[in-house]
Amino acid sequence: MLLALLCTAAMVVMAGEAMLIAAFPVIEAEFGVSSVFTAWILPAMMIVGAMTIPAIGVLGDRYGKKRLLIICLSIYAAGAIGGGFAEDMLSLLCCRALQGAGLAVGPIACALIAEQVPERLVPSAIGLVAATDGAGTFAGVLAGAYIVEQYSWQTCYHGMAPVAVLLVLAAAIIVRPSPVRGGRGVDLAGTALFSLAILGGMIALSLWDPSGLPGPTVAALFALALGALILFLHREGQADDPIFNAGFFLKSPVRTVCINDMVVMLLFFLLLQSMPYIIESPAGLGLTAFSVGLIMVPGTVADMISGVVAGKIVQKKGFQFAFAIGALEIAIGCGALIVFPLSVPVLVLVWTAISAGMSVLLTVDNIVVVAAAPRDTLTTASALIHTLQSVGGTLGPLITGIALVGHSGAPAGTAFATIFAIGGAIAVLVLVQAGIVQGTVVESRNTERSTREKPAFFSCSGRD
Repeated sequence: MLLALLCTAAMVVMAGEAMLIAAFPVIEAEFGVSSVFTAWILPAMMIVGAMTIPAIGVLGDRYGKKRLLIICLSIYAAGAIGGGFAEDMLSLLCCRALQGAGLAVGPIACALIAEQVPERLVPSAIGLVAATDGAGTFAGVLAGAYIVEQYSWQTCYHGMAPVAVLLVLAAAIIVRPSPVRGGRGVDLAGTALFSLAILGGMIALSLWDPSGLPGPTVAALFALALGALILFLHREGQADDPIFNAGFFLKSPVRTVCINDMVVMLLFFLLLQSMPYIIESPAGLGLTAFSVGLIMVPGTVADMISGVVAGKIVQKKGFQFAFAIGALEIAIGCGALIVFPLSVPVLVLVWTAISAGMSVLLTVDNIVVVAAAPRDTLTTASALIHTLQSVGGTLGPLITGIALVGHSGAPAGTAFATIFAIGGAIAVLVLVQAGIVQGTVVESRNTERSTREKPAFFSCSGRD
C-alpha cells in the first residue's frame, strides 16, 4: 500500500506539472504576455522545489516523514484548486508555486522506501517510483493536450484538484509513522540565503537580453544572487547540522551523480518547454495542440518503462552500466535533433530517446544517493539531489524562453537551432560523466548489517 500511494503521488505531481505544456501558446495569447513569462509556468513549480526541498528534507528527518508528506501534498492540493480560477499570469504562477511543494514527494518517497522497504528491493522500488513519474508526464501531456484543444486549460485544474485532495487523505491513512531524531529545527537563515540565491539568479536570467551585456538591474540581481550564495556556503561550512551537507556531496560517486541530475533535468526541461513551439509554430511543424501530446506519447511511455528497467539493471550489472546506457540514449536523441531536419518521426525519436535516457539516469542517481546516505539523514540526502534536479528544471525553460525572445526577429528556426546546440553540448557533458563515474564502497546504513555483502551497485572501487 505504501509503494502504491507513493507512486500515485509522484504520478499526480508530474501530471500537474505537465498538463499545461500544450497550452503555452494559448496562455501566452490569452494573457497577452511574451514567451519569457510563459517560460515561468514550468519553473514556478521547480524553483519552489529548489528553495524548499533542502529544509523539507531536514524537517522530515527530525519531525517525521509522514507529517511532512501530508503538509506538502496539502499545499500542492491548494495550488491545484486555485489554478483553475487564475485570471492572469501572476495568479497562475502563484498557484504553480504552491504546486511546487508537491515536488518534495520525491525525496520523502525515496527516504520512506529506503526505510520501510526490504533492502534488496530498494533499487526496484525507486525505479518504480521513477516510472510513475513518467506515467504522470504521460497522463499530463496527453490528457492536457486533449483538454486544452477541446475545452480549456482551466479544465485541467478542475479535474486534478479532487485527485490531489484524495491523496492527502490517503497519505494520512496509509503511511506508517517513521522514527524521528529531533533537533533544533531547520536553519531559517541558511534557507533564506539559499532561496535568495536561487530566486535572484532565475529572475536575472529571465530579464537578461542575451543580445547585449546585462543592464544595471540584471547585473545587480546577478550580484545579489552570487553574494547570497557565497554567504550561504560560508554559513553551511560553519553549521553543526547544515541543510546542505558539503561533505556528503563531495563523496565519490555522489558528486558526479548529483551534477548529472542537474544537467539532465536542464536538458529535459529545455526541450519540454520547446516542444509546443516546435510542433505548433509556423517556424516548426505548424500542427495542432493535440499533436503535441501525440508526438510526446512514445517518449513518456519510454520514460515509464526505463525507470523500472534501470532499477533492475543496477541490481544485476551495477550502476555504472546503467549510467552508460542512459548517457548513450541522451546522446542519440540530441544527435538526431541536430543532424536531421524537423519532422514528426524525428521528434518522436528525439523525445523517446531523451525521455528514456533521462529516466534511466535520474533513477540511477537517486539509487546511488540513497545507498550512500546514513539512515538517520535519508530525507536530507535525498533532498540534496532533488534540489539540484529542481535547479536544472528551472534553468531549462528559462533558457528556452530567452532563446525564443532573443531570436524573435531572426529567420525562422534560428531560436530552435540555438536550443538544439545547447542540448548537444549537454549531451557531450553527460557522456563525459559516464566515462569518469566510478563506484566506491559505501558503508552500510545499518551497523548490524555491516558484515553483509555491499549492494551490487557499489561493487566497484575507484575514484571519479
